[in-house]
Amino acid sequence: MTGFIGSFRHQIDSKGRLNLPAKFRRPAGTMETYVITPGLNGCLNVFPEEEWNKVQEKLQSLVRNNPDNVYYLRTTLSRSFVVQADNQGRITLSAALIKEAKLEKDVLVVGMLDRMEIWNPEIFADYLNKPDRSYEEVARKIDI
Repeated sequence: MTGFIGSFRHQIDSKGRLNLPAKFRRPAGTMETYVITPGLNGCLNVFPEEEWNKVQEKLQSLVRNNPDNVYYLRTTLSRSFVVQADNQGRITLSAALIKEAKLEKDVLVVGMLDRMEIWNPEIFADYLNKPDRSYEEVARKIDI
């Protein structure tokens, strides 16, 4: 897999299950494990297990007597959970994170190279249209 790119509209069913985009799934019959965490700006992060292991290494290297580090770890990890995709490529989201991310039936799954983000489509549109920055300005700053 070259990384998660693109965005796809999907729906959460009444049991909190979300079909992952076909382009983001592993080959048929492969049980994939994901770690779901709160993301920035109101989304949820969905990390495949191998990518979460890299994040976990970074988290473990944080100095534990730094109050900001401890706050970040407690806040993030207490709201994160592990899920396995079923045979149909669905994952189940916790009711608490669905509420926190203001997700409704229709959601947007956005590829972010090493992870997926799950967004309320309206919140994502508002995020992209923030008046304090433009795509061009940011692209120039990061030299892309």
